[in-house]
Amino acid sequence: MIDQEPPASLDVRLYLWPLWRRKWVILLVVLIAAGAAYALASTRPRTYEASTHIYIENADPTSVLTPGAPSGPPTPQQLQDIATLFTAQAVTSQVYHELRMAPGSAGSVNVVPEPNSSFVTVTAVSRAPELAARLANAYARVFLRDQRTRVVQQAHQARVAAQAELATLHQSASDPNASAERQTLLTDIAQLESIELDPSPGAQQIDTALVPTTAISPRPLRDGLIGAGIGLVLGVLLAYALEVFDNRIVSLDAIERVLTRPVLALLPHVEDPAPFGPCGSMMAVGFVEPVRMLRVQLELTAMGEAARVLVVTSAQQGEGKSVTARAVALTFAEAGKRVLVIDADLRRPAMERLLQGRCEVGLVHVLTADIPLENAVARIGTPVDDDALHVAASNVGSRRGWVDLLGYGIEVADPVALLSSARMQQLLLEARQRYDVVVVDTPPVLAVGDAVPLLRVADSTLVVVRLGQTTRGALEKVAELLDRLPDVSLTGTVVNDLRRQRASGYSGYGYGYGDGGRVARLRRGAAQRGRPLLPLGSSRDPK
Repeated sequence: MIDQEPPASLDVRLYLWPLWRRKWVILLVVLIAAGAAYALASTRPRTYEASTHIYIENADPTSVLTPGAPSGPPTPQQLQDIATLFTAQAVTSQVYHELRMAPGSAGSVNVVPEPNSSFVTVTAVSRAPELAARLANAYARVFLRDQRTRVVQQAHQARVAAQAELATLHQSASDPNASAERQTLLTDIAQLESIELDPSPGAQQIDTALVPTTAISPRPLRDGLIGAGIGLVLGVLLAYALEVFDNRIVSLDAIERVLTRPVLALLPHVEDPAPFGPCGSMMAVGFVEPVRMLRVQLELTAMGEAARVLVVTSAQQGEGKSVTARAVALTFAEAGKRVLVIDADLRRPAMERLLQGRCEVGLVHVLTADIPLENAVARIGTPVDDDALHVAASNVGSRRGWVDLLGYGIEVADPVALLSSARMQQLLLEARQRYDVVVVDTPPVLAVGDAVPLLRVADSTLVVVRLGQTTRGALEKVAELLDRLPDVSLTGTVVNDLRRQRASGYSGYGYGYGDGGRVARLRRGAAQRGRPLLPLGSSRDPK
């Protein structure tokens, strides 16, 4: 039967994590955009707006002079044409002549037809509130006056023509129809004279533009909020862009895909990862349960063997390998095991500081001066009362467990040759006979080659990864290195300094059991790389 991979479920948190991870970048972009918009708005001069409304009764007021000509409310096109006439050059010249100002110096005017009505709105914008009201009212007044002038002129022309025709009828008084025509002309002349005296522009100003009390611009607060919105969008885009170009590992699945080994433990971020009590080294509170779970899984890989050599390393410096090695040693001692910690990082040793052990002689002396192992190790801590949350190294004296430390010794010119020597293998063999667990802290595998000889003789190897710091390229180089060393037993990885849960399916107690789909995917990935995944409960001969 083909082992089919179950469909992956959508986890929204994976898409929101880049935003939370770079929340300060987003906030900075928002603040810069909002501040820039606010500052820019504050420097602009204030402008004011005043409006008046004109009701158009007749599209063509001169239609009353022509009997039978169409009249009535304007069509939308006629209303648009009338709005255009408001801002004609002739009207503008008259407006500024009345205001006694240079054309265009008072401000700007916009005339817009109101949809589905016979109204046009005249809006004037100026830097002075009084001038905005005067400008809007002046345009309305001049437009209505021009309309009246048009009506008067055409009425006058029609009256003069009617009077000339009337004079012709007086000369031909013998015409029997002349009397009726004369009466009609007299009536038309009287009406035209009335229109000249009181012309109708076909429109009226509904309201007078009032002096505005508040400026329409600038509005620094509004512009600042708009700038903040734009900055938020830019900040989100920048966060995702940085995520695309960021090569750091930020998910547990990425670690497992690259190394084809499970994540065995998640060590949370703690203020002091290597605390000390009155009687010796203690385990950080947040490390207790994750490291206990790690210990259980490491014990399962031993298949009942008492002696084990566990190498703890990392890809690069600063990922917490030494802190992890310290925690693993303390939790094995808590379980009643005899533990030896070997500081094999001969270039940047840290275990003496982390365990507060003073070693007069160390690993280098044992390997070069034939000093016996029992004369070089230092016992860490003294018996104290049992505290489940703060575990001292010698806390479990009643259970026969303790921690011994073999420090680094002195600096040497060629650490690789020393760690790959036959004396080093003899030392590990002797340590297997004296201790239940041997924890070896090595340099990062990508920094120097010191760790490679120890990887090949260890029963188990743990790679410590710090999310957000370890790069994908570095992890891929570690995988390539392990591919070239087929006899290396890579048990799994430990995620250190976890500040927030970044992937679903994991708990704070480490890698969960029963995740068959995940294990199946890891097996397929390991098989493709030519490195079979050893099941929990398997072991290999370190020799």
